[in-house]
Amino acid sequence: MPPLLAELKQAREAAGLTLAEVSKRCGIDQPALSRLENGHNKNPTLDTLWRYAAAVGRRLLLTTERIKDTRGKKTAKTASEI
Repeated sequence: MPPLLAELKQAREAAGLTLAEVSKRCGIDQPALSRLENGHNKNPTLDTLWRYAAAVGRRLLLTTERIKDTRGKKTAKTASEI
């Protein structure tokens, strides 16, 4: 299970919420929540994750960070090369 989903499931359990309660709070049916928590939904939408997080009292944060460019260096063509 991805760390984000494990954290959200742990938050749900710590809050003493059942899947039925979370389902009512976020409008996602119980089987879909179960698949999400058990890692059977390989590509949940941001909306699904946001709604689930909010239902268990968490806030979903999305950030970016710089990564090393592994594409190789390309030099710009001069006007005479075009």
